[in-house]
Amino acid sequence: MGRKSTLISLRVFIPQHMPNALVAKGYWLLSLPVVPKQYILRNEENNRKSLQEQQGFLFSKDTGFIEDQPSWTDIRFGTKSRMADVGCEVMATYNALLDLGAGNALTDRVQLMTELIRYFERHGSALRGKYGTAPQFIRKYFKQKGYRVTRTLSRDPNKINCLGEAADTVIVSFFNNRKDLMAGVHTISVTKKDEKYYLHNAYIPANKRVGYATLQEAFDNMSMSGAAPILVLGINR
Repeated sequence: MGRKSTLISLRVFIPQHMPNALVAKGYWLLSLPVVPKQYILRNEENNRKSLQEQQGFLFSKDTGFIEDQPSWTDIRFGTKSRMADVGCEVMATYNALLDLGAGNALTDRVQLMTELIRYFERHGSALRGKYGTAPQFIRKYFKQKGYRVTRTLSRDPNKINCLGEAADTVIVSFFNNRKDLMAGVHTISVTKKDEKYYLHNAYIPANKRVGYATLQEAFDNMSMSGAAPILVLGINR
């Protein structure tokens, strides 16, 4: 088998057959190279200024959630990356905090986002931010803040639904395409309202954002290409 054929096989094998525990472990290994302090300080100064100037369109005017990741082109993460490309884990964390009623998510979103970016640059940035944040570090963040966090690495719809029913808010990391690793990984926040589940920062136009009856049904609509879950977190106050 040639090199090209091997790569194609891996693109299919990893999202379809590799256990999620191994995928998560791989992400953890990518987080070992740390972002140098000078980049963290540079980004903090830039991001605070840019967030202050652009917060009017970076956060939804209606709900306060982050819904449009591609607009975050001027916000930096890691050594060379932009939040528009790799910031989904940080944004999902922010959206979950907002849903949980966290103090500075309600009163000072610029300060909170600046702090979250700095935190995940220090804890969990994958290849110094090139591949975003290893999702298991989101769990560590919420536990450190005193929230109760449950998780599943399973793809069993019953387990996913049970986790969703018991949680106050949910964060999901998933392969965008269950048949192609190169379609990438995305992380989103899922909120609950009136017994419905709503997706945030899921690249869905505002006029098509609807509620779903179960977390699995919501998951089935996270990607047009047929997503595959990696890590699902249920977070409780």
